[in-house]
Amino acid sequence: MKKLALAVLILVSSVTMFAQGFKQLPNVEAIHAFAGMKVPTQSVENNQFGFDYMRFEVIFSDDSSKMRVHFRHDFASSKIQLANVSKKFGNITITAGRFLDPIWYLFPAPHAMAQTAYAASVNSFTVLNDGISLQYDDVLNDKKITVRASIFDCDGNRNVSASVDVALSADTHMGYFVQTRGNKTGFGLMARSALHPLLNVEGGMVSRPTTSAAPVEFYAQNQAKLTDKLSIWLQGDFQAHCDIMSVVRTMVGAAYQYSNNSHLKLFYNFTDKVVIAKVTFFL
Repeated sequence: MKKLALAVLILVSSVTMFAQGFKQLPNVEAIHAFAGMKVPTQSVENNQFGFDYMRFEVIFSDDSSKMRVHFRHDFASSKIQLANVSKKFGNITITAGRFLDPIWYLFPAPHAMAQTAYAASVNSFTVLNDGISLQYDDVLNDKKITVRASIFDCDGNRNVSASVDVALSADTHMGYFVQTRGNKTGFGLMARSALHPLLNVEGGMVSRPTTSAAPVEFYAQNQAKLTDKLSIWLQGDFQAHCDIMSVVRTMVGAAYQYSNNSHLKLFYNFTDKVVIAKVTFFL
């Protein structure tokens, strides 16, 4: 335990020192390191400490040419997550390389997410794409609209993915998405609104692009903000089987944001009857 804590401390200190020096280089827009670690809640022998992700990210940009280069490597999986170049033409941005799928821009990134897991119904959609994407941003009737689309290769097929994010207000969003996977198509919608500090709701309907016993699934979640840093979360996924509905997964837990995009999380999964604890940090 002491050796693990020391290793994490050395990792964080080294990345911080490297980031501070690297930021002095010209045209560096951002440089980040972030990680998420599982914390044993049962038998330590069978449920060890481990990183879900441990990523280093750097973004270069040139305002004069409106070019941007984005690179991200995940040391936990030893894989390059993002490696792309993009150029802006007015309201349109074209990106080539490996990039985040348009669908996942509708949901928080892992380092920004306060829960321990995404809704199960959206997990079947591809997260990272290799290909070309297009993004269009505009404001219509005081509502910001962002349209994203991509053509990418996956599992030997050429696929298409697209999403539309409509900001009805600062606290209310509507999102629509679709993705092809071979000869299958998945689509869905989500709605998010902050009605009260104790009632920050999100819900959606998803038709998954993979073979499933339930052709249509739903998810719902609520964030009750007890303080600016402490929240209680309730989330659940549901399957629709003709005229019956059965719960797939229900979770409840607390998340404490101790720094920017850095959380301590403790959740209970009622479906699997397990306690899930995680700590994340963002530099």
